[in-house]
Amino acid sequence: MVSPTPHLDALKKHLGGAGRRLFQVLAVFGLGMALTWWYHAAVTRVLISPAQGRLSPTGLPIVTGITDAFNFTVQLALMGGMIVAAPVAAFHAFRLISPVLSKKLRWFVSGVLLVALALFLGGASFAYIFVLPLVLNYMLGFSDGVATTMISLDEY
Repeated sequence: MVSPTPHLDALKKHLGGAGRRLFQVLAVFGLGMALTWWYHAAVTRVLISPAQGRLSPTGLPIVTGITDAFNFTVQLALMGGMIVAAPVAAFHAFRLISPVLSKKLRWFVSGVLLVALALFLGGASFAYIFVLPLVLNYMLGFSDGVATTMISLDEY
């Protein structure tokens, strides 16, 4: 028997894979979180390296509360999970909507996604390599000879 709603059946079949896609995105998010959690000390060292040891007399950021280091690590792990999962989520979102797009529009959207990814990576690299060291040097220089600089982990 022919279904009275062939388009609805096709849509149900197409969206049936959405749960699998969501599971894959969540799995990659969890993997990114776990890796960031496991290597949080190394990731933190990389993130504070542009400060060039000027965050406190020891060169490291300080912790002023009992749970500050733990909270920082949780936030860092969440960010790591989001950064790792974002490209996978964008890919699955594109795959979800691509069947309803024309071939020309599919090429355009995939090009926009690739350019957006390249711009994101380029902007993050530029900010980390050039902007962050300049801003930190300028801002931390205000206290030279006037006060002892001690930046907390949460503030950094």
